[in-house]
Amino acid sequence: MKKFILSLAALVVTGLGLTSCNNDFENTKVSYPAQMPYGYFQSQYTPEGNSEYALTYTTTSTGQPILVVKMRGKSTGADSGVYRNIIATTDVKYDPATGILSASSEGSLYDFPVLAFAAFQKDNNKVTLNVIKASDSTRQVVSTLVKSQPSDIYGTWTANINGVQTTLVLNDKGQSTSTPDGGAKTVITHQFANGAGTITFADGTQGSVSYNANGQLVMTINGQQVILDPAQSKAEPEIMIPIWEGVYTSGVFGSLGSSTLYQSNKDETKYLIKPFVQNQDGLYFTYDKSTGVIVIKEQDTMYDFTQNGKPYGHIFISDAVTKGADGAVPSSYDATNKVFTFNVIYFVKAGAFPAQTDTYALQNEIPRDEAPTMIRKTPKFELKNVQLFKNK
Repeated sequence: MKKFILSLAALVVTGLGLTSCNNDFENTKVSYPAQMPYGYFQSQYTPEGNSEYALTYTTTSTGQPILVVKMRGKSTGADSGVYRNIIATTDVKYDPATGILSASSEGSLYDFPVLAFAAFQKDNNKVTLNVIKASDSTRQVVSTLVKSQPSDIYGTWTANINGVQTTLVLNDKGQSTSTPDGGAKTVITHQFANGAGTITFADGTQGSVSYNANGQLVMTINGQQVILDPAQSKAEPEIMIPIWEGVYTSGVFGSLGSSTLYQSNKDETKYLIKPFVQNQDGLYFTYDKSTGVIVIKEQDTMYDFTQNGKPYGHIFISDAVTKGADGAVPSSYDATNKVFTFNVIYFVKAGAFPAQTDTYALQNEIPRDEAPTMIRKTPKFELKNVQLFKNK
């Protein structure tokens, strides 16, 4: 996979037009830095979405160049201030002829391999960041960055502390941890402001931290200086976090009883209602709070439909707008009453049932530190007042 990613990187620079900014080729010759300068760059302009971006280009404690790209929720978004690493990789290469730093990572926030490009603009003071999906060159991130100073120490770091290789997870959730190799995980605290801060370990030992001129995070502890290396990206599974219990009422199946609403830890617009009809994996949908748009892509209820003795296979569901139903009305969420209204189409391969209005009423909010019971018996359902469907 790594060989494939690295070979693809050479192609997408041309294919996507990822070149440094110099349109006046005949009259102006631009010279780019012989080496990509180490340091920290942050968003100056991010045209779309709810996040802004930053990159750190530095070296590890062993002198190996490393690129870290992170995202932070904009102040106007629902995840304001939330930090996430997109990639941290040592698979990097800089081309001084074009002013482009290229990087690849098999693991990423998106659960698929990505390529990253930081292209110098004409004045050499700004870079344009592009992060794309390695398999099909779909853009995930585009942002203009300027040289700046790091304002946080969030992330996963590794370091040799007192002779023991240790992993530090520093986050904005108040649940930072330290885990020495072969040892137990302990809770730690940290603070960072105006370029300096401290990390306090479970035994009371404190380390002072700051970034050096090369963008490395350096900690002084017990009279020794150690470099904290960014942990390199690994493909990690998406975690669906339980947030509410509720009752789903279907126009076809009636009340489905109690179920749990989950939200993705990686994509705040992605939700899961579990279980759903006979499908124990649940019903996925997206809900963008900023636009109010709800999308339910085609999914299987796992219910076998038989009519007049004839089997038609599983019943599927999709929101009416996505399915392209005549006169389709968008789904919605009533924040006051905490009710989702899903305008949906139930269908089998041979045809569709009449459009239905389903609801999901939220009842009990689940604290983030509680784990719901995940073992549920598959309920038995009978179709409610379903007439012979019409072929589309």
